[in-house]
Amino acid sequence: MRKALEEVYTREEASVMVRAVLEEVCGIPPYKLLSGEDRRLEEGEELRLSKITERLTSYEPLGYVLGRVYFFGLWLEVNRAVLIPRPETEELVEKVLEQCKGEELEILDVGTGSGCIACALAAKLPSAYVTAIDSSPEALSMARRNAQSAGVRVSFAVADMLGEESMDEVLGEAFFDVIVSNPPYVRESEKAKMGRNVVDYEPACALFVPDARPLLFYEGLVRLAHRRLKLGGLFYAEINEALGVETATLVRALGLQEVEIQRDMRGNDRFIRAIR
Repeated sequence: MRKALEEVYTREEASVMVRAVLEEVCGIPPYKLLSGEDRRLEEGEELRLSKITERLTSYEPLGYVLGRVYFFGLWLEVNRAVLIPRPETEELVEKVLEQCKGEELEILDVGTGSGCIACALAAKLPSAYVTAIDSSPEALSMARRNAQSAGVRVSFAVADMLGEESMDEVLGEAFFDVIVSNPPYVRESEKAKMGRNVVDYEPACALFVPDARPLLFYEGLVRLAHRRLKLGGLFYAEINEALGVETATLVRALGLQEVEIQRDMRGNDRFIRAIR
């Protein structure tokens, strides 16, 4: 399996995949692989490993192949209806938590996808009231399952983040202490730099924006923040590393205060924070 994967991936990537797959399919944890212990594969296991190897060598992401990913201490179901949560989004959750210490907060996650942000925040802030919205009913169905399996309290609703009437109808009279989002922000012209595992499999509507209006979702989010954040409320979002200055300029121009661009663990502009 490793030999086949190394024809497509780096040796390190192939090793990580092999360890994950053998633990998932055969119940063999990595330490047993390293210890040199052997056991004969059962017929069903061998067949499943063969099919998984075929999918992985076709560039299908490991998360979709296994049907789940580990995110901020939670196992989350994923499929091609939702993005696979990234480490940067775990950092976004951590930054929000740094601002929210055990209070009974009202939190809104916009464009929730798999529900990763909403579920992680609800798990760490059990006294908070978390609402999550997305325009995809299929994504929301998965997010609901993830919340249920994680044993967390999240309210879900279908709404278009760019449609003011749609959002206001769904949210009713609610106002929030925190609005957080990981919206689409990759420009169409940047698609050529991305791997086939992303471009061929992950939902384009959750990734890409037109070059002519790369910040359209941030325009909608800031307008939503003006309507729905309480005074002093916190706005946090993940951003395109190449558009940090432009994003901050937009957010300031639309009236939020204390606008700050923050970097991820790799040193890239990745998050924007502001206050209403």
